[in-house]
Amino acid sequence: MRFQHSTEIWSEFPELVPGVLVADGVNAEVSVRDRLPRLHRVAEERLATATEGELPEIQGPGVGRSPG
Repeated sequence: MRFQHSTEIWSEFPELVPGVLVADGVNAEVSVRDRLPRLHRVAEERLATATEGELPEIQGPGVGRSPG
């Protein structure tokens, strides 16, 4: 598999540090159905008070914080 960001992304975000996660052993035989209701509740609660772009894990280190 080849992974690449567009030129526009690099132009707008030159500090971007790309990463790729490889997971072995993942297949269609594993059921996650019992985990989905809880994960949906968590997502709904978090998105009720902020947009996805405002979440700390999206913001990254140092973004959106006041200088100390």
